[in-house]
Amino acid sequence: MMTSAFRSVALAIVAVALCAAGIRAQAQPLGYTQDFETFAPCGTSTSTVCPLPAGWTNLSSDNFDWLPDVGGTGSSGTGPAVDHLP
Repeated sequence: MMTSAFRSVALAIVAVALCAAGIRAQAQPLGYTQDFETFAPCGTSTSTVCPLPAGWTNLSSDNFDWLPDVGGTGSSGTGPAVDHLP
C-alpha cells in the first residue's frame, strides 16, 4: 500500500522530471472536466501549432503539441477503440 509520504515524494519526482523536460502545465481546480469534443480538428503536420479553446494552449517554443484529430492514429492499440460519447 502506498503511504501519503511516498505518494508525495513520487509526485514531486514526476513534477521535477516534467519541469526538467521543459513541460509546463497550469493545474486546474478539482472538478474541472474537458471532453475535448469541441476542439476543431487541426492539421497533423509537425510544423503546425494548433490553437486550442477552453484555456488550453500549445507553445510554439517547445517540442510537444496537442493536435486535435478525428481520423484516429496511424498505428493500432494507441488510442481508444470508440468514442465514449454518443
